[in-house]
Amino acid sequence: MSSQNKKSKTSNGIPGSFEEAHKLIHTSSDNETSFTRRLLFPWFKGPLEEGPPSARTVDHIRNNAHAVLFALLNNPLHAIVSTDDNGVVLGWNQAAQKFFGYEASEIIGHPSSMLFSSRYPVKHGGCKIEPIKGIPSLFLGTAVEVQGRHKNGNEFPIELSVSLWKPEQVTSLISGGYTAVIQDISTRKKAESEKRESTTRLEVALKALMESEAHWKVIVETSQDVIMLTSPSDGTITYLSPSCSSVFGYAPHDLIGQRPWIVHPEDLDRFKVLHYRALAGEPGTNVEYRINTKDKKIRWVSHSWSPIVDEEKAVVEIISIVRDITEIKRAEEARRTELKLETARTTAGGIAHDFNNVLAKIVAALSFAESLLGRIKESTPLAPVRKYLQTAATEAQHGSELIAQLMAFAKGTALQKSALSLSDPVANAAASCIEHEDGIELSCDFPNDLPFVCADPVQIKQVIHNIVTNAVQAMPHRGKIEITGHEISLGPNQMPQLPGGKYVKLSIRDQGIGISSENLEKIFEFSFTTKKQGDGHGIGLAISSQIIKEHGGHIEVVSESDKGTTFHIYLPVSE
Repeated sequence: MSSQNKKSKTSNGIPGSFEEAHKLIHTSSDNETSFTRRLLFPWFKGPLEEGPPSARTVDHIRNNAHAVLFALLNNPLHAIVSTDDNGVVLGWNQAAQKFFGYEASEIIGHPSSMLFSSRYPVKHGGCKIEPIKGIPSLFLGTAVEVQGRHKNGNEFPIELSVSLWKPEQVTSLISGGYTAVIQDISTRKKAESEKRESTTRLEVALKALMESEAHWKVIVETSQDVIMLTSPSDGTITYLSPSCSSVFGYAPHDLIGQRPWIVHPEDLDRFKVLHYRALAGEPGTNVEYRINTKDKKIRWVSHSWSPIVDEEKAVVEIISIVRDITEIKRAEEARRTELKLETARTTAGGIAHDFNNVLAKIVAALSFAESLLGRIKESTPLAPVRKYLQTAATEAQHGSELIAQLMAFAKGTALQKSALSLSDPVANAAASCIEHEDGIELSCDFPNDLPFVCADPVQIKQVIHNIVTNAVQAMPHRGKIEITGHEISLGPNQMPQLPGGKYVKLSIRDQGIGISSENLEKIFEFSFTTKKQGDGHGIGLAISSQIIKEHGGHIEVVSESDKGTTFHIYLPVSE
């Protein structure tokens, strides 16, 4: 080898730079070409010529080595590092300089362990791949991921592929080594990490969303209030929670796709105004109105709603919460009724006391006058006066009975309860009411095994007297009054006014003019009456309702105009 070629090599006889390698190839003798080619291009798998190479082969290598080596050393994506079999760096390209920060002159001749994290064993350039003997292939190993170490000490992830190479003839110059192809995978690892983190966040978010959805689903589906979604485009119902069955009496599928027109006719116009305001995006809170349930009952509800808007503030749906407040309304009404009764008792007590004093004097005077007329013969002109006095005395007696009712109502007289069979007291009280009425037919039907009730017979007779008297007065064209009784069993929540148990149900039906719907809720109020002035005083039903309540029972009325009226009385069975 010429002295010029020797000067172009490092202390180990290996090119130290691209220029030196280029010069070495183009100035090497034919005998050195095979070694140089194997050193710089250990991946070359072409057939090797035996003996001295031909002139054509040498020219081909010399003409193409520059281009191949240039492309290799200037590959920007992969660092290529060659080492001897002790891991000392022999070759270094520009990408390696970029990845690790070392100039070629700083790393060539130094151990390759400088390029790897200290966590890896220093063996064969920091790689765990052992030389595999007996395999003639010049390219060994698989791609592995390890941590590289920059000149500044920072570690970064790299992908490393190592191959074992040997020259055709082992000389004292070099006996073989390794070539590593290295790729900086920091960007890829960062993207993978971000993807994993993003995936983890997404999974966490989805899990939280699913848990939240499940949580709210449980709340919605177990809520006693009705949750309702309405379309703003046409006002139809798009969702109803299961509780609508207990509040509205309809299953969700009965109403979904329909407009919510189950509102009571008297409240419908007001509801429609509120409904259209809601569709326009106006919220509402605790709006109270009545509804007609599927079983023809009237219930009170409290309705609150709010629009659901999209990013452009357009209303996409209306969410509503409808609460059944029927019992609250009944409690409020009961409280108002109680206050009215308290006022009525006070007023009635004062009036009854004063009127009783006046009436007592009238009765005494009539009694004295009648006794005087008893001495007059029938043929005298004063004889007809006796008839008028008797009529006045009868009416005074009725007045006394009315005063007695008022006094009992005002004082809340203690009941004298006992085990009572209702058949005879009810039939007798009803019969006494129609005794002098023409055109009135009375029918009483009670089973022989009708249970006893615990009641005050005098008070029960008073209730029957008041109801039957009203029935007679409600039939100006006369008719029939039917009274029936039978035992029933009520479930715990079957009637809100009564606890579950066994009751005797009395029903009193007439064929009178009936009661309008607007008056039905008022007929048990003190002094309320639909009778003409002079035909009644309007306290009989109020007193009857109070008496039945004091017996632990309930009284209700069913009626329509021109279709008659039926009163139902429930009294608990005696134990």
